[in-house]
Amino acid sequence: MISRKFSTGQSLIEVVIVLGITVVVVVALVIVVLTSLKNAKFAQNQARATKYAQEALEQIKAIRDRDEEGKIVFQDATFNFSGLWDINMSKSLQCASIDGRDGPCYFKMETPPALAEADISQFEDMGEGLSRQIIISDTEETYGKEKKINVRVFWEDSAGKHESNLQTVLTHY
Repeated sequence: MISRKFSTGQSLIEVVIVLGITVVVVVALVIVVLTSLKNAKFAQNQARATKYAQEALEQIKAIRDRDEEGKIVFQDATFNFSGLWDINMSKSLQCASIDGRDGPCYFKMETPPALAEADISQFEDMGEGLSRQIIISDTEETYGKEKKINVRVFWEDSAGKHESNLQTVLTHY
């Protein structure tokens, strides 16, 4: 006959199974928390990037509307926004990139709000890993009538490079 005093406690296998299940649950919770924090940081950066892009578009519209003298710097010359209408930004000699090939015209905002010439490798540092670039372009057909404004805000995190990109078209009225 088997004695009852040996069958009343937990077996080693039961303890190992309980510990294994506990470890799996704890690891799953840690992964969920870390993923949530990563997603929250991404959403925060995306919202901030979109805000900076919208802010640049609004500043450019205000500069255009006020047409203030000396707010635009392009190829070492300063003039008001109305002077941009006379620049054909689809021509490579007007807006050459670093390597001399055809390219759009790159600008960046200054403080106080203004536009300054920048090349393709330069971005305005917005802080906290964000950088902004403003591209003003047109085509042969829209030259003098419309300017396409493209504001790109970049950031990088553990998942890779990200971008918020806003565009508008300003017409010459």
